Amino acid sequence: MTMTHTMPAIRVLLVDDNADATAALGTLLELEGHEVKRAQSGPDALSIVESFTPDVALIDITMPGMDGIELAQLLRLRAQCSQTKLVALTGYTDAASRFQTDERVFDCHLTKPLSLDDLADVMRRS
Repeated sequence: MTMTHTMPAIRVLLVDDNADATAALGTLLELEGHEVKRAQSGPDALSIVESFTPDVALIDITMPGMDGIELAQLLRLRAQCSQTKLVALTGYTDAASRFQTDERVFDCHLTKPLSLDDLADVMRRS
């Protein structure tokens, strides 16, 4: 099953402190033809966007140091990311956590483990 068989390739920034999760999801997206840059921390992600303008940023909420919400707020301040769709990735499933992340800075919210169908829907809308 392909995720994006009818959509053009997009530029994706994938930020998660879990190296295995980043590698697996990044590889899946690359196999679908997308250009993917991986970061395992907020500061790494900020460094990447100096030379890479993502169409979509998939950002883990709970990272040590700079968390995903702080990173998303900083990305929103950067001109090169003004059109980037920011997607919260979290293990939290309760409505209060979704509201907090969605309403503050994120365009949408995906719960881990990710559903490929949900991820494909987000990618298509980018």
